[in-house]
Amino acid sequence: MFKGYEEVELIGEGGLGRVYRARRASTGGVLAIKELRNVSEGSSAWHRARRELEALLRLKGHPYVISVEEILEGPNGPCLVMEFAPGGSLMDRLCDGPLPTPEVVLIGQQVSEALSAAHALGIIHRDIKPPNLLIGSFGQVKVCDFGIASLARDDELRTKTSALTRAYASPEELDDSNDISSATDVYSFGATMYHLMTGRGPSFRDRMGGGGVEFGVIDPAVDDLLPLLRATMAHDPSDRPTAASLVDAFDRAAAGLGSSRL
Repeated sequence: MFKGYEEVELIGEGGLGRVYRARRASTGGVLAIKELRNVSEGSSAWHRARRELEALLRLKGHPYVISVEEILEGPNGPCLVMEFAPGGSLMDRLCDGPLPTPEVVLIGQQVSEALSAAHALGIIHRDIKPPNLLIGSFGQVKVCDFGIASLARDDELRTKTSALTRAYASPEELDDSNDISSATDVYSFGATMYHLMTGRGPSFRDRMGGGGVEFGVIDPAVDDLLPLLRATMAHDPSDRPTAASLVDAFDRAAAGLGSSRL
């Protein structure tokens, strides 16, 4: 099916196309192959795929970002060959309800570090949500699917998309605004953390209510984290913290957990 790969197995389907698990014949290594549906050279989907490849290559080697290996021609169009994350996604972990505080803090550390690194390179993910946060071979969280990322410093590479998930989308995305920035990712990060901490995605009422989003009960050792998390979902992008400041805050929260830290 894919030249140079064997034991190909369909494992999922997303907005751009199907995802397969496959073994590279030359090395025996297991990888993920994203087949792009209805893509032809010059199409908008192909341009999004090329941006995904560029974004992932610029982030290659980051411990909390899925790495891209190559791009190849499949039987139905171009495919992206990427690192395989065997642990599923954080959405799978939410099947049993909210995650324990030490796990939430560890996830917050790793995802905020990935976003901080991306933002420093001018890369905006634009679709942070639990299904796009995968669990790697050693239990680390890895951000995947930069397929709708836009490079903040290059207006020609900016794109509008309907693939965003509304439950985690920022007000500026829902307004179809051109004012998309790193603060857009911070909002979706906050909505994702809300889901991890409460066991449910933030409703429209939660997000648009005048009192702000309530993240619920959390370990007293990390109480200082809550005001910053609430600020991630501020309606005005200028009122949201940066990903770099979130890294510092989650590092402090992890230290505050003491012996219960993961």
